[in-house]
Amino acid sequence: VQQALAQAGLGTGGGGHRLTPGPGRGRAGIDAGGEGMRLDPVQEELGQLAESFDIMAEEIEARETRIVEADRALTRANRALAVLSAGNRVMLRASDEQSLLDDMCRVIVERGGYPIAWVGYLEASETIRPVAHFGVEVADLDPRCLTVDATRSGDAAPGAALRAGSAALFRVAPDKAPLACMAAADCQAALA
Repeated sequence: VQQALAQAGLGTGGGGHRLTPGPGRGRAGIDAGGEGMRLDPVQEELGQLAESFDIMAEEIEARETRIVEADRALTRANRALAVLSAGNRVMLRASDEQSLLDDMCRVIVERGGYPIAWVGYLEASETIRPVAHFGVEVADLDPRCLTVDATRSGDAAPGAALRAGSAALFRVAPDKAPLACMAAADCQAALA
């Protein structure tokens, strides 16, 4: 290949034609040396090959991106099904509410791969009382997670979910301080 490129004047120092990346060049970097310059048949063929390789490389990259995205979606679905299946077994075997809650938190962490799971009950005083947990100690829960009051909880997922009456997601962002329990567990998002 090096020899063919040198013969075609496309190697380093060969007549201004090169196979290195640069402005206005494809991935193969073919530079025809300016407008109006006619390439000899070998150079033209190499240019066409390089263009074909660029197109193939782009198609391969796009296909690999789709495969990676599909694999991630499949992994998430399998994880959800594993938690659902284990949760169903826990419900069948639970002898009381507390053991059900404790075991569900354990299953979510162990089978689902989540770092933290906890359950809290809403009290009349707008506080959320933790009743079961796994992967985190109650003392480590961020105080913003233990209230429904918007001024104290901000957009922490538990309070936001209870205020809205639907699921809420809390994501760590550069302008948003992570919840203490999330920071300790290196979590980037919390769902309630």
